Amino acid sequence: MQAPHLRRTIRLYVLAAAIAATVALCVAAWDYSWGIVSPKLLNAVLTILLVGLVAELGAVSLNIGSASFSVAFIPYLAATYLFPTIWAMLVAAVAECAVETFVRKKPLIKIVFNTSKEVLALGLASSVYQLLGGIPTIEPTQFRILPGAILGASLTFGLIDSLGVGYAVALSERLNFTQVWSRMYGGHVLYDLFAAPIPAFLAYLYVRYELLGLISLVLPLFVVRHIYKMNLQLEQANRDLLELMVKNIEARDPYTSGHSQRVAQYARVIAKEAAVSFWHVEQIVARPTQSTRRFSRRKGGSRQKRRSCFSLTRSEVLSWSTQYRASEALWRTLLGTITRTTTAAGIRTVSLVKRFLSVLG
Repeated sequence: MQAPHLRRTIRLYVLAAAIAATVALCVAAWDYSWGIVSPKLLNAVLTILLVGLVAELGAVSLNIGSASFSVAFIPYLAATYLFPTIWAMLVAAVAECAVETFVRKKPLIKIVFNTSKEVLALGLASSVYQLLGGIPTIEPTQFRILPGAILGASLTFGLIDSLGVGYAVALSERLNFTQVWSRMYGGHVLYDLFAAPIPAFLAYLYVRYELLGLISLVLPLFVVRHIYKMNLQLEQANRDLLELMVKNIEARDPYTSGHSQRVAQYARVIAKEAAVSFWHVEQIVARPTQSTRRFSRRKGGSRQKRRSCFSLTRSEVLSWSTQYRASEALWRTLLGTITRTTTAAGIRTVSLVKRFLSVLG
């Protein structure tokens, strides 16, 4: 449970983000020449908004906390290339707020923060795009693709979005901001660079071919998203099956019961303390259970061996019990070393890990 001063700090941070987003909306509205909105612009705004809503609804859970994978950034950034700043910000605000409120049913503080974050990111990305020479328009004769402006807008959007989320996680978990940001987004720079042309291509297709061009790009993207979701579901099913096998093995042997879960817990703590990439932590945690499955295969090559796997001799029981206690003590020593030392402890940590692996081997 979070301390009162920590909750107060998080609320102040969310309030600051909401105020900044409100100010950005007011400035963008002040700079825009309001008049009669043309039906063509209104249709374009509603179309991109619909694509953004569908993209948000199709977000895929990553089974890592509440993290999810979404392609909503594509229509959001396309809006910055098509519409004035105020319209692009309103598209992101409406889509994000509607999905967070009525579909995901998140708490008010998260709704405000996520909506404000998207509004600020889109507003700054649109400003950078225009400063670098880009002109947002839906007219085919005026629309131009400027690689420098597009790259600048894409990187600005990704940077603001990641900084906002990273700082919020650092506050809530009481961690170092630089460490959190590097774990969550450190390896995504190349991804942002390669993804930068997609929103611009979506805007180009809409300007040239309108709805037909939009469908020609959106449908393949959602096919890729569906394949990605099926792959995640398959990985989760394999993980559940592996855990069931491990529990079945350990339930018959009190000397190793719960051992893989404890090893996985220690591995998670060590990976986080060693500043391992956020997305690789779960892969490291899965290895102890995989080792248990390999052990069961070695012990169960034939029916007779499988039957003797759970009826060990006295010497085998004493041997495995001694090795188990030694490994548990070694893990506790390793955790104590990490929490008491500084950067120089990294060398000793590596040696202890190698020693532990040699014990298990």
